[in-house]
Amino acid sequence: MKVTPLNDWQILRRRYGSTRSYKNRIALQKSKLEEFSNWLVDIGADVYSKTEQNEILRFRHNGVLGIWYESGSGNLLMHDLAEEFLESLKVA
Repeated sequence: MKVTPLNDWQILRRRYGSTRSYKNRIALQKSKLEEFSNWLVDIGADVYSKTEQNEILRFRHNGVLGIWYESGSGNLLMHDLAEEFLESLKVA
């Protein structure tokens, strides 16, 4: 039997108990945009000034592209770094 590694979307989907909660996921509130962007720069990410349609933030960290969508959701890197960012706010 061949084992296929999970892609980013499959990994992200497994974090949610239902399809509904997956579809309604939010990485961060949009009000955190400036603070999160500054935090990304502090950890060494490149934040791009231009985004594609339906994106509010596009960045690259350790060679991996992160995207935050207008819906509040994002790709796996965005969700992972959003969790780290929120943890850093608790510590500060």
